[in-house]
Amino acid sequence: MLLLDITGFIGRFHPLFVHLPIGFIIAAVLIEWRMKDSKYQNVVSYLWLLSAITAGVASLCGWFLANDGSYANWTLFAHRWLGILIAVVSLYAWYTRRSSKPSPVSKKATNIVAIVMLAITGHLGGNMTHGSDYLLEYAPRPIQKLMGYGKTGNDLPQFADPDSVMTYRDIIFPTFEQKCMGCHNDNVQNGGLNMSSIDSIKLGGDGGPVIVSGDIKSELLRRVTLPTSSAKFMPTSGTHMTYHEVRLLEWWITQGADYNTSISAMTANPSIQSILMSIYGLDITPRPWIEKTKVSLPDSIAISSINSTGIKLNVISNSNGWVEVSNFIGSEVTEEQLKSLSAASDQITWLQLPKSGLTDEMLSYINSLSNLTKLKIQGNPITSAGLAQLENLSNLETLNLTNTKVDDGIFDLISNMPKLKSIYLWQSDVTTEALEDARSSYPNIDIVGGLEN
Repeated sequence: MLLLDITGFIGRFHPLFVHLPIGFIIAAVLIEWRMKDSKYQNVVSYLWLLSAITAGVASLCGWFLANDGSYANWTLFAHRWLGILIAVVSLYAWYTRRSSKPSPVSKKATNIVAIVMLAITGHLGGNMTHGSDYLLEYAPRPIQKLMGYGKTGNDLPQFADPDSVMTYRDIIFPTFEQKCMGCHNDNVQNGGLNMSSIDSIKLGGDGGPVIVSGDIKSELLRRVTLPTSSAKFMPTSGTHMTYHEVRLLEWWITQGADYNTSISAMTANPSIQSILMSIYGLDITPRPWIEKTKVSLPDSIAISSINSTGIKLNVISNSNGWVEVSNFIGSEVTEEQLKSLSAASDQITWLQLPKSGLTDEMLSYINSLSNLTKLKIQGNPITSAGLAQLENLSNLETLNLTNTKVDDGIFDLISNMPKLKSIYLWQSDVTTEALEDARSSYPNIDIVGGLEN
């Protein structure tokens, strides 16, 4: 155990040493190429010697490091021995340059071989660390398409609507089915583990549960990331999990390992978003509610009745029925205008009434617009007590209350607005203390402004 700890400790120094021979080799090649004077020959010779030494140390550390991770056998083999060969080539280059007149052919050959080996070895190292598609993962889509990025030989399904994709059913279980169930099914249960159903997976195997909600040390995840030489590495035969499959499994477990959650309900970092997009065509970047929900256009009678009151109604997009209602800044809004909005209550999602004389009593008409996502009512004499009437605005994402009479009581109302992302409170009666407390209590809401602003 002590020996394993020591080798594991030494292995962690691989990233530190691995870049040194790269710098020494490039410097040696450039100096020899650009500076023909023989007085630089000793410098070049020493650079090759330093490269040989540091490449040897990096190879030793890398050898130990390989025992502490899960890497594809061929990639590891090639990366490991190419690294050792770089040390050998560097040593040979140093030896040949010790003479007063080294062969020009030998010099060019070692330079070319060393640079090519550096490029291949570095690429293989990137493959092991970041996945085989790391170079193209963030490339522009035309380049990804040209290089065939995201195409697999497994005919993986492509999904259009994230809301209809269940993370376990559509993403995780197919991997289990292909990579695990050959040895863990209703008929064969190695280690007492059956992975053919959710209930049997939850039961675990002879050693207990293999998946623990939120636990990155879950036994199943540990087994698929062991060194491939380990007797406990899974799967013991057949095709191993790919880098991306392991990343998605890790993500699902750390997100709670919920078997009945849609993929759009989960939080994903840019790396996971990129994997899902490239492999499954799934775009799970957060989208506004109105982009995920379709409504029909208001009928022409409703539009005419609203516009006839002097208030302005505009269709936001021709591909959806959402509309925006606004009033000219400084124009007084009337109860008649607000009442007319009921004719398109299902389609109004943006409402802008700045400096329009809107009062607390008038807010009851706005409460009927349950699909509002953006409400801009800055510059009106409204209070927190009046805003308490807006209990139906559960889809509200943006609320502008700049230059109003709202006070600290506004923060008691935020809990009734579960989708709120931004609230603006410049030149209001909100105190600095309440503002700071609210920012701590609602970290996912951008609370902007305060009293003396």
